[in-house]
Amino acid sequence: MTGMDVYAWLREQEGPLSDRVVFISGGAFTPRAKAFFARVDCPKIQKPFSKAELMHALERVLAP
Repeated sequence: MTGMDVYAWLREQEGPLSDRVVFISGGAFTPRAKAFFARVDCPKIQKPFSKAELMHALERVLAP
């Protein structure tokens, strides 16, 4: 199961919870993944990432 699959399941089953996803990638992007990330408005961070990048992404998804 990919992160895209998990996101699709969350979107279908848990609706608003899918807005609180942070994607972390090692940079291996397929054309399908690139298209997916272009249309999904969740934070995306690349490995290796800094503590500041992670905190910024978490703050974004945890904000009220």
